[in-house]
Amino acid sequence: AGHNFGAESDPDPEGPFPLSRAVWWKWEPSATGRYVWYNETWNPLDFSSGNGDIFAVFRVRDGRPEAFLNADVREVFADVVGGESYAVAIFGEPTRFHWTGRFAPPLANDVAAQAQLISGASGSVEGSTLGADLDEPEFRLLNGCSDGRSLVWYRLTPPAESLVEWSFVPGETDPVLKVFSGTALENLVDVGGRVVAVPDAFG
Repeated sequence: AGHNFGAESDPDPEGPFPLSRAVWWKWEPSATGRYVWYNETWNPLDFSSGNGDIFAVFRVRDGRPEAFLNADVREVFADVVGGESYAVAIFGEPTRFHWTGRFAPPLANDVAAQAQLISGASGSVEGSTLGADLDEPEFRLLNGCSDGRSLVWYRLTPPAESLVEWSFVPGETDPVLKVFSGTALENLVDVGGRVVAVPDAFG
Protein backbone atom coordinates (compact mmCIF):
# COMPACT_ATOMS: atom_id res chain seq x y z
CA ALA A 1 0.00 0.00 0.00
CA GLY A 2 1.19 3.52 -0.67
CA HIS A 3 0.89 6.50 -2.99
CA ASN A 4 2.91 8.37 -5.60
CA PHE A 5 1.87 11.90 -4.75
CA GLY A 6 4.85 14.20 -5.29
CA ALA A 7 6.98 11.52 -6.98
CA GLU A 8 9.18 12.56 -9.91
CA SER A 9 9.53 10.90 -13.30
CA ASP A 10 12.43 8.50 -13.92
CA PRO A 11 14.23 7.31 -17.08
CA ASP A 12 12.75 4.11 -18.48
CA PRO A 13 15.25 1.21 -18.05
CA GLU A 14 14.41 -0.79 -21.19
CA GLY A 15 10.69 -0.95 -20.38
CA PRO A 16 7.76 -0.06 -22.65
CA PHE A 17 6.50 2.92 -20.66
CA PRO A 18 7.86 6.27 -19.46
CA LEU A 19 8.10 5.97 -15.68
CA SER A 20 6.07 9.03 -14.73
CA ARG A 21 5.72 9.76 -10.99
CA ALA A 22 7.41 6.44 -10.15
CA VAL A 23 7.91 5.05 -6.67
CA TRP A 24 10.34 2.14 -6.25
CA TRP A 25 11.01 -0.89 -4.06
CA LYS A 26 13.95 -3.29 -3.99
CA TRP A 27 13.01 -6.95 -3.54
CA GLU A 28 14.95 -10.17 -3.03
CA PRO A 29 12.59 -13.21 -3.15
CA SER A 30 13.25 -15.99 -0.68
CA ALA A 31 12.41 -18.75 -3.17
CA THR A 32 12.39 -19.51 -6.90
CA GLY A 33 9.13 -19.62 -8.82
CA ARG A 34 6.37 -17.55 -10.38
CA TYR A 35 5.42 -14.56 -8.25
CA VAL A 36 2.19 -12.66 -8.87
CA TRP A 37 1.27 -9.16 -7.76
CA TYR A 38 -2.40 -8.12 -7.77
CA ASN A 39 -3.89 -4.62 -7.69
CA GLU A 40 -6.35 -4.70 -4.76
CA THR A 41 -7.66 -1.25 -5.66
CA TRP A 42 -8.62 -2.26 -9.21
CA ASN A 43 -12.17 -1.20 -10.03
CA PRO A 44 -13.20 -1.28 -13.72
CA LEU A 45 -15.92 1.28 -12.99
CA ASP A 46 -13.77 3.78 -11.08
CA PHE A 47 -10.59 5.03 -12.70
CA SER A 48 -9.75 7.22 -9.70
CA SER A 49 -8.91 4.27 -7.45
CA GLY A 50 -5.48 3.12 -8.58
CA ASN A 51 -6.58 1.82 -11.96
CA GLY A 52 -4.31 4.22 -13.84
CA ASP A 53 -1.17 3.07 -12.05
CA ILE A 54 1.17 0.62 -13.76
CA PHE A 55 3.15 -1.96 -11.78
CA ALA A 56 6.45 -2.91 -13.42
CA VAL A 57 9.10 -5.50 -12.48
CA PHE A 58 12.79 -5.32 -13.41
CA ARG A 59 15.76 -7.57 -12.79
CA VAL A 60 18.60 -5.64 -11.17
CA ARG A 61 22.02 -5.69 -12.84
CA ASP A 62 25.04 -3.95 -11.31
CA GLY A 63 22.77 -2.26 -8.79
CA ARG A 64 20.43 -0.78 -11.44
CA PRO A 65 17.01 -1.93 -12.72
CA GLU A 66 17.94 -2.80 -16.29
CA ALA A 67 16.13 -5.95 -17.44
CA PHE A 68 12.41 -5.32 -17.88
CA LEU A 69 10.26 -8.39 -17.03
CA ASN A 70 6.59 -7.45 -17.02
CA ALA A 71 4.08 -4.66 -16.38
CA ASP A 72 0.32 -4.18 -16.18
CA VAL A 73 -2.35 -2.20 -14.33
CA ARG A 74 -4.16 -5.07 -12.62
CA GLU A 75 -2.07 -8.27 -12.40
CA VAL A 76 1.67 -8.72 -12.94
CA PHE A 77 3.68 -11.93 -12.76
CA ALA A 78 7.35 -12.69 -13.11
CA ASP A 79 9.45 -15.86 -12.91
CA VAL A 80 12.00 -15.03 -10.23
CA VAL A 81 15.06 -16.68 -8.70
CA GLY A 82 15.48 -16.77 -4.95
CA GLY A 83 18.26 -14.55 -3.65
CA GLU A 84 18.54 -12.43 -6.80
CA SER A 85 17.71 -8.72 -6.73
CA TYR A 86 14.66 -7.22 -8.40
CA ALA A 87 13.16 -3.77 -8.54
CA VAL A 88 9.45 -3.00 -8.70
CA ALA A 89 7.98 0.35 -9.65
CA ILE A 90 4.48 1.77 -9.50
CA PHE A 91 3.93 4.81 -11.66
CA GLY A 92 1.22 6.78 -13.44
CA GLU A 93 -1.36 9.27 -12.28
CA PRO A 94 -1.02 10.50 -8.66
CA THR A 95 -3.16 8.22 -6.52
CA ARG A 96 -3.19 5.81 -3.59
CA PHE A 97 -2.78 2.12 -4.34
CA HIS A 98 -2.70 -1.29 -2.65
CA TRP A 99 -0.87 -4.16 -4.35
CA THR A 100 -0.41 -7.63 -2.81
CA GLY A 101 1.77 -10.50 -3.98
CA ARG A 102 2.41 -14.20 -3.50
CA PHE A 103 4.02 -17.18 -5.18
CA ALA A 104 1.57 -18.93 -7.51
CA PRO A 105 1.59 -22.71 -8.00
CA PRO A 106 2.10 -23.94 -11.59
CA LEU A 107 -1.15 -24.26 -13.55
CA ALA A 108 -1.31 -27.41 -15.66
CA ASN A 109 -4.14 -26.03 -17.83
CA ASP A 110 -2.20 -22.88 -18.69
CA VAL A 111 -1.78 -24.33 -22.22
CA ALA A 112 -4.52 -25.63 -24.54
CA ALA A 113 -2.85 -29.04 -24.98
CA GLN A 114 -3.28 -29.66 -21.22
CA ALA A 115 -6.85 -28.41 -20.91
CA GLN A 116 -8.63 -29.67 -17.79
CA LEU A 117 -11.34 -32.21 -18.68
CA ILE A 118 -14.98 -31.58 -17.77
CA SER A 119 -16.85 -34.89 -18.15
CA GLY A 120 -20.52 -35.80 -18.40
CA ALA A 121 -23.58 -33.84 -19.44
CA SER A 122 -22.94 -31.27 -16.71
CA GLY A 123 -20.17 -30.42 -14.33
CA SER A 124 -18.41 -27.71 -12.39
CA VAL A 125 -14.83 -26.63 -11.85
CA GLU A 126 -13.08 -24.37 -9.40
CA GLY A 127 -9.88 -22.72 -10.51
CA SER A 128 -7.82 -19.62 -10.92
CA THR A 129 -5.97 -17.69 -13.63
CA LEU A 130 -3.46 -16.37 -11.11
CA GLY A 131 -0.02 -16.69 -12.66
CA ALA A 132 -1.24 -18.01 -16.01
CA ASP A 133 0.36 -16.81 -19.26
CA LEU A 134 -1.21 -15.36 -22.38
CA ASP A 135 1.20 -16.27 -25.16
CA GLU A 136 1.24 -14.91 -28.71
CA PRO A 137 -0.84 -17.71 -30.36
CA GLU A 138 -3.49 -17.32 -27.65
CA PHE A 139 -3.46 -13.54 -28.09
CA ARG A 140 -4.04 -13.96 -31.83
CA LEU A 141 -6.84 -16.47 -31.17
CA LEU A 142 -8.61 -13.84 -29.09
CA ASN A 143 -8.16 -11.31 -31.92
CA GLY A 144 -5.93 -9.20 -29.70
CA CYS A 145 -8.74 -8.62 -27.20
CA SER A 146 -8.06 -9.77 -23.66
CA ASP A 147 -9.12 -8.23 -20.38
CA GLY A 148 -6.01 -9.05 -18.41
CA ARG A 149 -3.00 -11.14 -19.30
CA SER A 150 -3.90 -14.67 -18.24
CA LEU A 151 -5.74 -17.61 -19.77
CA VAL A 152 -6.59 -21.15 -18.65
CA TRP A 153 -8.22 -23.96 -20.63
CA TYR A 154 -10.96 -26.57 -20.10
CA ARG A 155 -12.20 -29.30 -22.44
CA LEU A 156 -15.75 -30.67 -22.71
CA THR A 157 -17.07 -33.33 -25.12
CA PRO A 158 -20.90 -33.26 -24.88
CA PRO A 159 -22.51 -36.75 -24.91
CA ALA A 160 -24.98 -35.56 -27.56
CA GLU A 161 -25.67 -32.61 -29.83
CA SER A 162 -27.32 -30.01 -27.63
CA LEU A 163 -27.27 -26.43 -26.39
CA VAL A 164 -24.59 -26.03 -23.75
CA GLU A 165 -24.95 -23.22 -21.24
CA TRP A 166 -21.86 -22.02 -19.35
CA SER A 167 -22.21 -20.13 -16.09
CA PHE A 168 -19.69 -18.76 -13.64
CA VAL A 169 -19.59 -17.45 -10.12
CA PRO A 170 -18.23 -13.89 -10.15
CA GLY A 171 -15.06 -13.45 -8.16
CA GLU A 172 -12.78 -10.46 -7.69
CA THR A 173 -13.44 -9.63 -11.34
CA ASP A 174 -15.83 -11.20 -13.81
CA PRO A 175 -13.90 -13.57 -16.09
CA VAL A 176 -14.08 -13.50 -19.87
CA LEU A 177 -15.32 -16.87 -21.13
CA LYS A 178 -15.03 -17.99 -24.76
CA VAL A 179 -15.99 -21.32 -26.34
CA PHE A 180 -14.11 -22.94 -29.23
CA SER A 181 -14.37 -26.16 -31.23
CA GLY A 182 -11.35 -28.04 -32.52
CA THR A 183 -8.58 -30.38 -31.46
CA ALA A 184 -5.56 -28.08 -31.14
CA LEU A 185 -4.80 -24.42 -30.58
CA GLU A 186 -3.90 -23.99 -34.25
CA ASN A 187 -7.35 -25.05 -35.56
CA LEU A 188 -9.76 -23.77 -32.91
CA VAL A 189 -12.91 -21.99 -34.10
CA ASP A 190 -14.89 -19.58 -31.95
CA VAL A 191 -18.42 -21.01 -31.74
CA GLY A 192 -19.82 -18.38 -29.40
CA GLY A 193 -22.20 -19.71 -26.80
CA ARG A 194 -24.46 -18.57 -24.04
CA VAL A 195 -22.70 -17.44 -20.86
CA VAL A 196 -24.61 -16.69 -17.66
CA ALA A 197 -23.29 -15.10 -14.46
CA VAL A 198 -24.52 -16.65 -11.21
CA PRO A 199 -24.42 -14.03 -8.44
CA ASP A 200 -24.50 -14.88 -4.74
CA ALA A 201 -23.87 -18.55 -5.45
CA PHE A 202 -22.03 -18.92 -2.12
CA GLY A 203 -25.24 -18.02 -0.27
